[in-house]
Amino acid sequence: MHKIAQSNTANFISNAIQTFNCEAQINLAENLRDLPISRDFQGKSVYILRALVARYSRAASAFPAMTHLRPFSLPCLVLVLFSFSALVLAQETQKEKARDSDQAEPGLTGNTVKVNGSVHCSKPDPVDVIEVPDRSGHALMLSHRKCVWSAPLVILDAKTKNGISVIFTEKMEGTLHMHGYEVDTLDSGDTVTMRTMCQVTTDKGPANIKGRWSFMRGTGKFRGIKGGGVFEGKLEANDGLTLELEGVYVPAEMAGAKK
Repeated sequence: MHKIAQSNTANFISNAIQTFNCEAQINLAENLRDLPISRDFQGKSVYILRALVARYSRAASAFPAMTHLRPFSLPCLVLVLFSFSALVLAQETQKEKARDSDQAEPGLTGNTVKVNGSVHCSKPDPVDVIEVPDRSGHALMLSHRKCVWSAPLVILDAKTKNGISVIFTEKMEGTLHMHGYEVDTLDSGDTVTMRTMCQVTTDKGPANIKGRWSFMRGTGKFRGIKGGGVFEGKLEANDGLTLELEGVYVPAEMAGAKK
């Protein structure tokens, strides 16, 4: 999408430059797409304007017949600044859409509401481990944790309070593949069940973790809940978990939102 935005902007600049009678700068517009402006925009505007001026100078020296054309006129300079701003805006818009897409669970339809929260799950108790005798360090684990929300998810004006997390983990070749379910109680007395998935590139904490979560089911007014998102946090040295979640849910799908 970034390349398309750059190409469309370059074509626009070319047409507009001809309108302003700045033919010597046409090649600059065509080369704009080659500049490294798809990331780290902070401080890049000065670099880009210098590059444009340098390209203009090379173009003028390469085509002596064009040296009679005046240097950057005010309309041309305004055009360059406007085009760069438009390109930045287009790319930032695409980034914002990508972030929203990453936070949303695939397949969701209808209006969504954003949610975020923080939860801490204690050291697992109990935890069952079964060694797989095909290689050293290969094991399957089933763990049970108690969880408390320090910053609750807010769903239909109700807040998550505490919950139980049950996680199945495969430890293999120094990596933890974790799949789990968390049943959380809200202050309304109803519950919601979430599914979590992540991979940790170490076989013990402390370590940073990232993964995805999704709503599986709910009770009471949360029956029919759909949604999900992403999380990141830490696997602690005692195997406790601290997670920051963000995502969305679809209010229209829940019993409490239907008339």
